[in-house]
Amino acid sequence: MGSLIERGASCLEIVIIFKVPITVAVEAGELRVSVCPRVRKLLPDVFNVAVCGFGWSGPFDGHVEIEGHLTSVEGRSKRALAVDPKDAAAQLGLGKVHLARGETLEAIESLRAAGPAAKPELTKVEERVNLKRLKKSDVNALQKAVSGLVDRTFRARLAEAPALNGVLKVRVTVDSSGSATLVEVLEDSMHDGDVRASAYWNLRDATYPAGRPGRYSFTFNFTNPGA
Repeated sequence: MGSLIERGASCLEIVIIFKVPITVAVEAGELRVSVCPRVRKLLPDVFNVAVCGFGWSGPFDGHVEIEGHLTSVEGRSKRALAVDPKDAAAQLGLGKVHLARGETLEAIESLRAAGPAAKPELTKVEERVNLKRLKKSDVNALQKAVSGLVDRTFRARLAEAPALNGVLKVRVTVDSSGSATLVEVLEDSMHDGDVRASAYWNLRDATYPAGRPGRYSFTFNFTNPGA
C-alpha cells in the first residue's frame, strides 16, 4: 500500500509498494501526476484507475490504495487461469502485476507462459536481467559464466539502489540429459528482484554437462564498494 508521506501540501510524494516514487502536484487548480515511465508503461490502466479514483478536491489527506488495484488485477487473472491455464491475457496481466511489485522472477514465468502476447514485455525484462541460454562443458565454467551475467545485473541495479549488497545461494537439480528440473533459492540477503531473477533463470535455462545428474549449489557474493 502506498501512503502520502506529507499532508496538506501542494506537492506530495507517494511511495507505493513497488518502491517507485510518484509526485502529485496541484498546478493551477489541476491535479498533475508524475510517475516513473517504467511503471506507467507496465500498468497504465491500473495506475490511471488508482489516480482518478481519489475523488480528490483540495489538499490531500489520507492514503492512496495502489496495492488494492494491483490485487484486483491479480485476483481476476488468477480466476481466469483457474478456468483456463493457457489464458494468455491472464498470464500477461499477472506478469505485469509481478513486474510492478518488483517480483521479476515470477514476472518472467508468467510472461513466458503468456506466449506471443507478452513478447515485448518479456524481451525487455530478460534483457534487463541479462538472461542467456548458456551451455558449458563443465559446471565450473557454467558457474563463471552465470556469475558474470548476475554481476552485470547487480551493477546495473546499484544505480537505483546504491546500498545493495549481500549473498544469494541457489541449488539446482539436474537430470541425466543436462536439463535443470528444479531451482531453489536457499538464501537471499539482498532481496532484489532483478538480481534474484538473473541468477534463477540463467541457472534454470542453462544446459549442464550430460550424464552427470545431481544437485549443484551456487553462491553469489555481492560487495558494494560504496556501501
